[in-house]
Amino acid sequence: MPISIGDAVIATDTDKRIRFMNRVAEELTGWQLQEVKDQPIETVFRILREGSDLPAEVPVDQVLASGRIVGLANHTELITRGGGRVPIDDSASPIRNTRGELVGVVLVFRDITERRRTELALEAAEKHSRTILESISEALIVLDRDWHFTAVNPAAERLLNAPAAELLSKNHWEVYPATLGTPVETFYRKAVADGVAVKFENFYKPWDRWFEVHAYPSEAGLAVYTTDITARKRTEASLVRVNEDLTHFTFAVTHDLREPLRTITVYAQMLARKYGDVLDGQGPTFIEHIAAGAQRITRLVEGLVQFSRLGEVDAMMPMRTRASAAVAEALTALKLSIEEVNAQITFEGLPDVLADEAHLCQVFQNLIENALKYRDPALAPVIRISATRDGTQFVFFVQDNGIGIPAEFQSRIFEPFKRLHGTEIKGAGIGLATCKRIIERYGGRIWVISNETNKGATFCFTLPAAATADQTHA
Repeated sequence: MPISIGDAVIATDTDKRIRFMNRVAEELTGWQLQEVKDQPIETVFRILREGSDLPAEVPVDQVLASGRIVGLANHTELITRGGGRVPIDDSASPIRNTRGELVGVVLVFRDITERRRTELALEAAEKHSRTILESISEALIVLDRDWHFTAVNPAAERLLNAPAAELLSKNHWEVYPATLGTPVETFYRKAVADGVAVKFENFYKPWDRWFEVHAYPSEAGLAVYTTDITARKRTEASLVRVNEDLTHFTFAVTHDLREPLRTITVYAQMLARKYGDVLDGQGPTFIEHIAAGAQRITRLVEGLVQFSRLGEVDAMMPMRTRASAAVAEALTALKLSIEEVNAQITFEGLPDVLADEAHLCQVFQNLIENALKYRDPALAPVIRISATRDGTQFVFFVQDNGIGIPAEFQSRIFEPFKRLHGTEIKGAGIGLATCKRIIERYGGRIWVISNETNKGATFCFTLPAAATADQTHA
């Protein structure tokens, strides 16, 4: 490990007792070697995370645990003997004897006060430049700490319908008194007091307009970017009303359909039982078609109800969910169907994700049921479920050895009531559409990979990882 003349050096044994300190280390820590020799390293080398009172990990511990060199740590501060705080870089390496045995650790650190001062100044300048650039297409006003306008860009002049000359040096609360006691005042004051950026939406009653506001504090005051979102808010409100009307209509229609469908099914069954023996020709077949048609419409109605319920915002409650538990529940629900075709289903290493457990179970159940329906008649179904991490989300794979899906149909299979095999395979044509709607409501996406006929298909979908979803469960 290269050591500069200006570096501080401390050597310890495997019990972390100080064996050596050079002059730079003595000056930087404020301790003399003769005072602390054979004392624990923590006596002279106490480090905190920059700008906080949280202790940082001493690299000596890491070296003793791993036996390897530990590289430079960033943003740490050394607490000197006198209680001062000095920004440092530090690293540590193992000391080994001629037999390669670990006998101690050498710790190297240096004062980077000037460097950090320069870095922080550059960061502040860069942030300021970025803020200016980002404001070009948005309305920008700048307020000082007494809430006086110090800058108004042309976009803000148009939005506020006031020239900059009329606003500069005037007090914001006096110019716009209707903002007092609203989220505007609350968030502006919070941004300045806490030194944190804020984002909020606000309805400004005098103008009957909605605005989205981003406010960024600085030593000089507050930079505020504002966008008129009235059109978007009105569209959202209209969509809510339309969805409510559609939901009410769906339930009314399905309620009115259930009873006549039930009547058709019952009378078809009674007709078959009472007159099946006396019917000739295709009579029994016609009765079967009547009953089957009624049952199919019933499934469509139930599927429509299920699909429409996914549009209810309150129904989507993301929480930490074990994917393995959702799969297990789906397999329990499909137990008879699985046993009937002697299917082999495996899953392992499935992670925790952010989703509602019932919804995730429904996705797996629909995909597994789909694989069972569209199996290769010559083979026992084999279904493998797996997942891999991709940044802040997980990608799930449900792979089967079924009949596959031709490329020209792959973009259509997620549409409601789209069926590629007519009525010879039971179903309402709603299962994959339901999967798509659930996955997209949680910010994910779903697609299928199937390159050759009779070579199976792999359904893939993404879901956000839970906060600490690095643990997987079999």
